[in-house]
Amino acid sequence: MKKRTWMFILGMLVIMATTAISFASTASTGTSIVVNGSGNTMTATIATALPTWTPTANRAGDIPGGTTTTGGTTAFTNGYLFDIDVKSNTDVFATLYLANSPALSKSYSYLNLNVGVYKVVDGVLTEVPDSAELLSLTNGYVTLQLSGAADGKYKIALKGGSFYCLSTTAGALAPQFTIDLR
Repeated sequence: MKKRTWMFILGMLVIMATTAISFASTASTGTSIVVNGSGNTMTATIATALPTWTPTANRAGDIPGGTTTTGGTTAFTNGYLFDIDVKSNTDVFATLYLANSPALSKSYSYLNLNVGVYKVVDGVLTEVPDSAELLSLTNGYVTLQLSGAADGKYKIALKGGSFYCLSTTAGALAPQFTIDLR
């Protein structure tokens, strides 16, 4: 019985290693990968303008986010996290992880980030309906669904959020993100 269990675990690890694609927030360039030889490709690139905010010790605060439209051009008000380029026949699931939550928990009593998916068509941003998910120190990750298409370009962004800062010196103040595409 124990041998079967270990074989099952080993088999699952092999399957996960060959089908999962992860991109860490510390990477500087995107990676393009063909999944299972099917011709489906997924590319994730870290945004050049990441969201920022300035916490003050022993204070609650809001994290700006969302988009603004000026002269017909829509732009993010506080940066965004990832560019995702999906060429797939099926839907892709993007799991966004809060990579440094132990360090963040030393600085924040709570950190709630409202994450949204935006589709890019001909350079125009449109929020994907019902795509908003809450990422916090408690849950640590959210899974977002990206519709498969011949040319699916998406941006993962913060729509806003809130926090209570305990200390500006005890731990990390800026979250680090990792994204996993499946």
